[in-house]
Amino acid sequence: MLTWSADGSVRLWPVNSVGSSIVFASNAGRVWNAAFDRTGFHVIAAYEDGTARVWSVAKPNHFVLLDGREGGSNSVLDAAISPDGKSAITVYKGGTALCWQIDGHCVPRVLIRSNVQDEWLEHCAWSYDGKTFAAASSACRVWVWKESWWRERQVALRGVGDLAHVGSVVGLALSTDGEQLLTGGSVDGLVRLWRTDGTRRPVEFFGAGTVTDASFAPDGKRVLGAIESGTVKIWRSDWHELVTFLRSRTSATLTTEQRVSLLGEDGSRARSVYEEQEHKFARTPLPANWTFQYPY
Repeated sequence: MLTWSADGSVRLWPVNSVGSSIVFASNAGRVWNAAFDRTGFHVIAAYEDGTARVWSVAKPNHFVLLDGREGGSNSVLDAAISPDGKSAITVYKGGTALCWQIDGHCVPRVLIRSNVQDEWLEHCAWSYDGKTFAAASSACRVWVWKESWWRERQVALRGVGDLAHVGSVVGLALSTDGEQLLTGGSVDGLVRLWRTDGTRRPVEFFGAGTVTDASFAPDGKRVLGAIESGTVKIWRSDWHELVTFLRSRTSATLTTEQRVSLLGEDGSRARSVYEEQEHKFARTPLPANWTFQYPY
């Protein structure tokens, strides 16, 4: 088990309570975050002084220093090692995200440098296959990079205008295949499930309170949201399972407009599938461009 502290130390504890903890000590100030790599043999820690350190579990006195201070970066708020162990991402209080070679000998690549005043990049995450990376900020924004095009551009996910959420983005998790991203909104009380290529609107799960974290279940078929009230909500996210569940409880179908908006279908296909589904339930489809007239 890994813990970190404002005293600048990171500690590795045996989960069976046998033996003493391993201490990764530094004089770099407060530790904002720390995490294992995929193998469990290395630990990366984000420090208040603008540096990150990659520690070896086998050699706790040995570390690789990732120093972003020359580029004017502030405190490192989060850091993550790629699944192949060759790269690391650091995100900063000044709104910068850097990609490093883990040996520390190369100049880091700047993924983004925010031009918004007082924007902090607070969270970052790799996909399981290492081909997708995401970062989230205190200014309600989320970016995604993919291995195939991260040198040229990144995708900004937008839920409300140019923002991903109303309020700081909390909880950031990528699906196993890197095709979906889960985020939580600290103010809007929403957990959103996005396509990482930025197409289609996100699926929204209402948390009924301030969301403090969000993550995928291990099987990827559920999403979890931690609520400030002390509850955890679990929602279905697997499409086929969700359809089966809904069909057992309702015969309602998505309208043409809903299929275009939610599923990204073109108008002609959306209309065709809508009519097909209505006929399955022995109903007459509503006329094209039909709108409900309220009696008041």
